[in-house]
Amino acid sequence: MSISSLDRSRPVVAFDGDDTLWIDDTDEKRWERDCKRLSVEGLPHPEMAEAFRRRLRELGYTRDGVQRALIESGREICDGDLPADWTRQVDAIPQCMHWLKLRCPHGLERTLTRLRERGHALWLITKGDLIKQAIKLSCFPHLDAFDVVEIVDRKNTATYAQVLAANGCAPSSLTMIGDTFLEDVAPVVWAGGRAIHVPVGGWALLRPLESIVPMRRVQVCGNIEEVPDLITPSRRP
Repeated sequence: MSISSLDRSRPVVAFDGDDTLWIDDTDEKRWERDCKRLSVEGLPHPEMAEAFRRRLRELGYTRDGVQRALIESGREICDGDLPADWTRQVDAIPQCMHWLKLRCPHGLERTLTRLRERGHALWLITKGDLIKQAIKLSCFPHLDAFDVVEIVDRKNTATYAQVLAANGCAPSSLTMIGDTFLEDVAPVVWAGGRAIHVPVGGWALLRPLESIVPMRRVQVCGNIEEVPDLITPSRRP
């Protein structure tokens, strides 16, 4: 997904995936092991990554879209038919989707609605294994609320700068919401944006981290429901 030219003036609130929009609990860790058992972990060829991302944007992060994106990006690399082991991976995706039961934090839908009503564009920037993150996105019940969806390999200043540039957004327009200080907070602030840290435990760690980034551009809240109250409403008419 990409933000339209008409929306580029809107302030952006971006959310992390794991442990922010959905909870990485014991059930999800069991699901990760089941995916690995079916070889649904990592792309079958490293050169598929860009093609897979492109196909996902074209086809959408739906159950059918993820499977088709894997098939079509694989065919690009193979110039035709998929090898048998690649086909087995594709065939296992529906079962992995069926097994996955994402649990979202309390109040998430209301939070997203409040932000959109205030005029903010919503982005989702998640990091991790491309296939498993794509499957999670296909099962995420609030995906339609987001204007931009990106799966990245790492979260650092360069990555955020690239995502911002690709979507025509100034760094100062971005507020990132996430649970991991060194991935969701610090690199966004270094890039020129703001961040809201929603930690999953580890509150005591924040004090020594204050020397890393200018804390005037960082806020902390206890849960996802508090996020809208920490963000200034958009001034768009």
